[in-house]
Amino acid sequence: MESQILQKILDKASNVEIIRAYGNLTIQQVLDGAFPSLARLKIEKGIEMTEKALAVLLADASKAFDNQFKVDVALELAAEITSTVGHLSLEDCFIALRELKQKDKIYKLTPNNVLVHFKDYSERRIKAALDRSYNNHLANKENPVYDKDRTVKTVNKAFEKFRLQYEVNQRKKG
Repeated sequence: MESQILQKILDKASNVEIIRAYGNLTIQQVLDGAFPSLARLKIEKGIEMTEKALAVLLADASKAFDNQFKVDVALELAAEITSTVGHLSLEDCFIALRELKQKDKIYKLTPNNVLVHFKDYSERRIKAALDRSYNNHLANKENPVYDKDRTVKTVNKAFEKFRLQYEVNQRKKG
């Protein structure tokens, strides 16, 4: 699946348009959406494009605070984020930055605040993915896709057919 936020950024959508389109996005929706990771985007779209797209999100988020990130700071942060939490998607980054803007105790946005929050978000995202995987496992365990008894009977039936054919072939030879 294509990164929808990347496409919006490439189409030069305003920050308001991006917020309207993805303001209610959740971790579960990102997990369901199978959006490409930052690492995948770096391979498919290039390092520069991926980092610039993330830098746009970072710069837009910094507008919510007194100190707006300069382009070089946003690009440096984007490079660090794509290198350290490359498993996240741009959609994940949007959610993490939205959360950061809504925090009560941050009055000044610093690169350290951003990196600490991304680490925290990454850990919560991994936990959500693990919980989802475990719940899927339990659901499949309770409702198996196959009928074990039927499978064993089918294998036994096929083996018996093979054995009979083998005996017929041996009699013909002998």
